[in-house]
Amino acid sequence: MLELDHNDPFVLFEESIKSEATKTIYKSNLKKYFDHIGSDFQVSENDPRAIEQKIIEYIISMKQQKRSYFSIRNHISPILAFYKINDIVVNVNKIVRYIPAKKRANRDRAYTHEEIHKLLETVDVRMRTVILLLALQVCVLEQSLYYE
Repeated sequence: MLELDHNDPFVLFEESIKSEATKTIYKSNLKKYFDHIGSDFQVSENDPRAIEQKIIEYIISMKQQKRSYFSIRNHISPILAFYKINDIVVNVNKIVRYIPAKKRANRDRAYTHEEIHKLLETVDVRMRTVILLLALQVCVLEQSLYYE
């Protein structure tokens, strides 16, 4: 039977991850974090406040690189899991406050009158009916939202 080195925090972390795909991504993102904080910061450092500060600095550097909410969240998850599995308690609520807000990539909006007219010019009678019904439905929906 294979003996685990219970003193190596990386071994404990790696063995705690069930999925091979997750293990690969987590190891990669954790390596990026430790490369960022540098060799001057010990992995075995057990000061939660210093660790929190390093994680927050890492988040701020990713924000300055214009990383998205999901990208930053994916980079922070393995770091928090690493410290959690090694019994180092950090204030997660404080850390996640530094992650930027989610932004919607697409802008849902109603079609303008000009766009509807363009569509109506190029379609047959059957599709015209469908387009007009959908446009009418949007108008009714907007009115109901306006009066609520």
